[in-house]
Amino acid sequence: MTGESAVNPQIPDVTLPFTMCHEMAHRMCIALERDANFAGFLACSVHQDVEFRYSAYFMAYRYCYNALASVNSPSAAAAAARVKDGVGDLLQRDLNHYSDFFSSKRSNAATNLADTANDTYLKVSGDTNGIASYGQVCDLLVNWHIQTVVLPSITVEESPFDPYDESKVDLSGIVNAR
Repeated sequence: MTGESAVNPQIPDVTLPFTMCHEMAHRMCIALERDANFAGFLACSVHQDVEFRYSAYFMAYRYCYNALASVNSPSAAAAAARVKDGVGDLLQRDLNHYSDFFSSKRSNAATNLADTANDTYLKVSGDTNGIASYGQVCDLLVNWHIQTVVLPSITVEESPFDPYDESKVDLSGIVNAR
């Protein structure tokens, strides 16, 4: 009745795999938009088809870049500009096509009405953040990246920790430490 779990085949090709996986997440009872976006990213990012993987990272980039660019501070604006300057030709082409596609279809009155209806629908359905929850996937994406990419790449010198080794711990302030 709400059109949920429907994919418009006219959207840019680069977004189709991610959108399909996002909508399939809803079909699997992942209701919050943030969570469906993350499930869509995870499903696409491990898919055997390179177009699915590209779609995952394209959408992750879009969400995270837009979140960074929306922060109204000089450092965020400078960081967003550096990120945008570093984008490769293929990604820039796809970003432009995405933007052009949705800009050409945009009607302020229709968009405002649709956003209000969707925001109300999401809030009534239990997603208290409404349409803002779509972009909250950034927190999940950043945490996922830290846990799966950054932390495993950090090498830590393996040495057993002895809490009674005074060269590693100052026990002087602890009564009955010995």
